[in-house]
Amino acid sequence: ETWADESFHNVIEGELLATQQSRIHHTIRSQRYDIKQMNAIVEHKLLHVLEPLAVIGQTLGLNYPKAWLDQMWKQLFDVHAHDSIGGCNSDETNEAILFRLKKINRMADGLMNVV
Repeated sequence: ETWADESFHNVIEGELLATQQSRIHHTIRSQRYDIKQMNAIVEHKLLHVLEPLAVIGQTLGLNYPKAWLDQMWKQLFDVHAHDSIGGCNSDETNEAILFRLKKINRMADGLMNVV
C-alpha cells in the first residue's frame, strides 16, 4: 500500500558490516556465546527430539503434552527478548538468562523421560 504508486529503489545487498550508519550491532554475533550455545541446544531438543517423540507417543495412545510444550516455548521466547539473546546486558542479567535456559532444558529432559 505504501509503495503502490511507485517502486522501492533502495536495495540492500550483501552483508551489513558497515555499521557506522546503521542500527545493526556489528559485534552482537560473538557476544555471550554461552547463551547462544545453550539456546541452540534447547531449541534443538524441543524441535528435533521432544516434539517428534511426543507425536510418536501420541500415535501409540499417550496424551500429547501440549500444555508443557507451550510453557517451554513461552519461556524460551521470553529469553529471546531484545538484548537478552545477544547478551548485551550485565553479567547478572546474563546469568539469569542462562539459568532460565538451563531450566527449560531440564524441563525438556524430564518430559522426555515421561513420554
